[in-house]
Amino acid sequence: MSSKQRDRGRILTPDGLSRLQQAIRAWELKHEVRCTQERIKELTSAVKEGGLDPGTTRKILKAKEGVDPESIRCLFTTFGLQLHEVDLAPSSRLQVQADPNFVGREGAIADLNTLVNRGAKVIVIQARGGVGKTTLARKYLQQEFGSFLEFPIAKETKDIASIESLIEEKLRQLGEEPGREFFVSLDRLKRKLQDERIGILIDNLEPALDFAGKFIEPHRRYVELLRVLTDPAVQSTTLITSRERLNEYSISVQHYLLKDLSLEAWKQYFQNRFQLFASNDKGIESENELILPALHRAYGGNAKAMDILCGAILIDYAGSIEAYWQANQDDLLIERALEDLVVGQFDRLQQIDSDAYNLLCRMGCYRYQDVPTVPIEGLLCLLWDVPENRFRRVIKALQERSFVECEDRLYWLHPVIRSEAISRLREGEDWKLTNCKAAEFWTYKYDHRKDQDPWWASKPDIELLRENVSQWQSESKAASKYHLFNEAYYHYLTIEDFANATALSITRLGRIPIFDNNILNIDKRGQHRSRWSG
Repeated sequence: MSSKQRDRGRILTPDGLSRLQQAIRAWELKHEVRCTQERIKELTSAVKEGGLDPGTTRKILKAKEGVDPESIRCLFTTFGLQLHEVDLAPSSRLQVQADPNFVGREGAIADLNTLVNRGAKVIVIQARGGVGKTTLARKYLQQEFGSFLEFPIAKETKDIASIESLIEEKLRQLGEEPGREFFVSLDRLKRKLQDERIGILIDNLEPALDFAGKFIEPHRRYVELLRVLTDPAVQSTTLITSRERLNEYSISVQHYLLKDLSLEAWKQYFQNRFQLFASNDKGIESENELILPALHRAYGGNAKAMDILCGAILIDYAGSIEAYWQANQDDLLIERALEDLVVGQFDRLQQIDSDAYNLLCRMGCYRYQDVPTVPIEGLLCLLWDVPENRFRRVIKALQERSFVECEDRLYWLHPVIRSEAISRLREGEDWKLTNCKAAEFWTYKYDHRKDQDPWWASKPDIELLRENVSQWQSESKAASKYHLFNEAYYHYLTIEDFANATALSITRLGRIPIFDNNILNIDKRGQHRSRWSG
């Protein structure tokens, strides 16, 4: 990639354009005459021989087409302004902004700009698979640099190219001859990055990392490349995409956790793809707009899922989200591309961190429905085969690999992750023991909260349970208590441990449940729907 190939066209940022417009208006007020493009040509002739061509001035003021930065500087100088780097943006930004398939990432672009402006040289964009890390990185670098160098990391560890050969290739792209030794080539790359402002992408880093987030032994020299890229003297900005956290403490990188796309972004994407939400008499109550939020929740706002599902709905269901959801809501991984994405992440975790893998699968036993989150104690009870001094490390490993969501020590799995987790749990030997441990946890929470809360102790359990269900749901304390018991009861029913389910009802509720054809209904996802009887 030679300097001639890189995009030199620039447009004014909104702030830069606003400053220029205010300066022109101030000139007009002072001289009581309109500042036409022909007059600007005359005024700029004092700075540039012949002045600015009216066509160039028009492009600058519309900020819709890139021009030479020196032309913009000439216009700024004419009106008494100093042009700063933050006033300019590559013209390639216009292409990024116009891409109808790149939605919902305005905030992320702004965040990356903030980090770069604060001096970050290397930013690790981290999220689980399919969130849109690579798309964001490429769009950002395209926007800021026009073109960029890419150091691809293979999908499989065995296929990772040596950093020596990659640096040789990139030096040649920059018009430089590589050295005979690695550190000579590295020094030449460093000098090039000091002289020119260049964007760099290192994509899909995790195959080169071990379970602790460090580079594996055959590829330790990647650390040396990062030392160069993090040097304060270089003008480059490097974006790294990874599902896992980079923990090389000898180098300073900035981690950026990329969030899932919002529901509004999903709506915009579907609109752009096939005008699904065209105005109609139903307005926002149209059937597709009512179903899309459920679809968005099920897939956690995942960008890859959005793209795959949109294509399937368009091709196989004539654009009807409702028809798709009705047919497939019990099998969230029915699309092969989605299944491969999730399965691949589970398989890698199983290979590099068996304790974290076991916990992830065991967490699939929780429903995350009536009780949408599980406190940290609900995870600790599932680590019966892990030394106590490693409990927090195992949980942190799942967080750093973006498998679990966490807020204020409350944890949950997105439905798609839970679907694969419970499927693997059912196939393993821990299925019954996991549900027993979970039931014991909820039972403890039920008893503990009753002991600690005088309001709960003021009424017998049997009296509470006989109240109207809608009243239960309107009284948060009673509903919470009911849900804690119901979760424990559910786990015993799941493994068909009717003896413990009965004992739980007798000792906590003072009654014997009646099991009939409706009390236990096992659906395709392995979830149990129960009703109270008796």
